[in-house]
Amino acid sequence: MSPIPCIANPTTLAVTPPTTLVVALALVMAVATMLLARYVRFLPMVTAYILAGILIGPHALGMIPSEQVVRDLTPLRDIALAVVLFTIGTQFEISVFRHLRPWLLRLGAWDTLGVAAVVGLSMWGMTGSVETAILTAIIALEIAPAATFLVLRETASSGTMTRLILNAVVVNNIFVIALFSLTWPVLRIAYHGGAWTMLLHGPAVIVGSIALGTIIGLAITVAEQKYHSDAERLLLLLGGILLTVGLSQLLDFQPFLIASLTAGIVVGNASAKAEQVRQLIERIDTPFYVIFFVLAGASLHLDYLLESTTALLAGGYILTRVVGRLAGCYLGARGRSLEPRIVRWLPASLLSHSAIAIALVGLLYQTFPGENSAFQQLQTVVLAAVAVYELAAPVLLKIALTVSGEVSVAHGTMRGQGIADIGAWKQVLHRLGESLGVRARSVPIDLAQANMEQIIVRDVHAIGVDQGYNKVLGFVGHSKFDCVPVVDAEGYYLGYISYYQIRNFAYDPSFSSLIIAGDMMSTGAEMVLGQDQPDDVADRFNRSNTSYLPVIRPAERDPTRRALVGLIEQQTLLRYILAHSAAEQARKKDESPQSPPPADAAPGQGP
Repeated sequence: MSPIPCIANPTTLAVTPPTTLVVALALVMAVATMLLARYVRFLPMVTAYILAGILIGPHALGMIPSEQVVRDLTPLRDIALAVVLFTIGTQFEISVFRHLRPWLLRLGAWDTLGVAAVVGLSMWGMTGSVETAILTAIIALEIAPAATFLVLRETASSGTMTRLILNAVVVNNIFVIALFSLTWPVLRIAYHGGAWTMLLHGPAVIVGSIALGTIIGLAITVAEQKYHSDAERLLLLLGGILLTVGLSQLLDFQPFLIASLTAGIVVGNASAKAEQVRQLIERIDTPFYVIFFVLAGASLHLDYLLESTTALLAGGYILTRVVGRLAGCYLGARGRSLEPRIVRWLPASLLSHSAIAIALVGLLYQTFPGENSAFQQLQTVVLAAVAVYELAAPVLLKIALTVSGEVSVAHGTMRGQGIADIGAWKQVLHRLGESLGVRARSVPIDLAQANMEQIIVRDVHAIGVDQGYNKVLGFVGHSKFDCVPVVDAEGYYLGYISYYQIRNFAYDPSFSSLIIAGDMMSTGAEMVLGQDQPDDVADRFNRSNTSYLPVIRPAERDPTRRALVGLIEQQTLLRYILAHSAAEQARKKDESPQSPPPADAAPGQGP
């Protein structure tokens, strides 16, 4: 096995970097690769995080030796995965699942049949081992929950296909873990002997994990009602998640995935403040996602793909899993009166393969030391396949969501915006110099010489007209402006929502699912660039209750529609008007002819 050339070989490092430095490198590299994801349209953040891990991993720069990732950071990865699964569980609405159940059952049945048959038969033909073929077929069924959910949340997608994907991933992971827990003891006894009491271990783990997750979820829900501070509720949620992981490990309910997922499902469906809980978790879970995927990227064994036998098995595994999933999902989605776009793109959305597959095959490797050679080969094949799936599958999912029309327009308006350009750096240094008492050498823009376009704020995000009330609250709450533009599915301007409108909006929690951004927006008081004079815009501010107003213009492709340019601030506009008024008065004074001296005045004397 010949490793990929790297700049630094981890075996030659004199000092092993401390864990805190490894985590810092993971976060810093993830932030750096986020720039790439901002400018590459279909590159999801999760793929950028994995690329960051590969760069600092043992097969590139060698900043993180693989041994240290496994030894020191495994608990951190477990916590990150538990937070991710708990978050996914809170998004799983049982009422929605009941509505989608006929589709999900048919989809799951065909998907299981397609993947298990194609992968199992191919692996049996390549390895000659029925045991390996069955276990590989079960593991191949897994759809990565973390990568899938992160892409769904990043794109803020909504629609029938998004709900199908989310529910299918949750049901899939519970089914795969349960099927694996029931199967491997049977295979162990059938092929290698052992006590038949081993058959009780699988059901006991499943029932115990569900019971543990349910109890902790109910306890969190009851206790959460007694706290009103966000800080206290965050501590409660994190404590409950860590308690789930710790008790699962103590009670040997391994892996702990079902318990964490169940706890999230209970909280998401039993709590009267489920949406607030989801928003609280979203405030803190991004670092866990980053750490999980960067470390996953650092752990990927890309060198396995260069070894002939492993490359052949991994290639067969990757190809047959894709064929089986595409065929099974297509047949399952085709017969339930779904829209053609869903039938076309749903199969490509369910190819992600990651954490749980690695956890299951790793559990086999640890549980049966007598068969380490066979399970090590299986683990190597799965790890090599994951290296490919983790890079490609999120991209396919994002493309599918975008082409099918379920990606939020607000996400589309944020693409291509860098973290900072030269102007931003100048502003930062200018503010720092002012704080230190250093006089800045550069001067602000001369409003008297500026035009209207130069005083417009262009770094503005918009929200889709079909976004729900809670989405609007979250969007407005994170905006630095008191005016949020509303756009349609194609990105054209429709109106705006202000703090004043939300504050005075008659809101009943029982009707929250019926309220969308279009119900709250105002379509008046907008400014059209190039047509309105500054004084007219000032009058529009006097009729509004915001300090910002949208700036729009006719769209280039369709002049009958309106394109969003940015926002204009009332204070800046008033300063602009005053500066131009003063400049105009000065100009008139300079251009006015001086009065001639009186006729009786002496030469050289004034009047």
